Amino acid sequence: MGNQKDQFVLSHIIREFLHPDLEANFVKRCRRRLIKSIQPVDAIVDALREVGVLNTANLEAISIHADQREKQRILVDQVLWKGNKAQDAFFLALARSNPFVLQELDQVETAQWRHR
Repeated sequence: MGNQKDQFVLSHIIREFLHPDLEANFVKRCRRRLIKSIQPVDAIVDALREVGVLNTANLEAISIHADQREKQRILVDQVLWKGNKAQDAFFLALARSNPFVLQELDQVETAQWRHR
């Protein structure tokens, strides 16, 4: 995910649409809501495969499940396990495939932050 265009898109999405703190630890903080929200996972899986985040074994672990929720859980957990670069790539893939999920999660995060 290191190319400049991807970095620009990611920073633009964060600056224009989202609370600036949403990206930091985003996948870890929003794990449960992400598992419920990202449907279908195919576009995100394809994007992560293209940038080398997911390998053949990861793809097989996701695809063997018929249940969509289980696919979502496995995808999110693999991204968490792979670290920060994988999480950045996931954030970008999600922003491209379903920016409304990010906006919804941002609203929830902002509301929770205000109530602290």
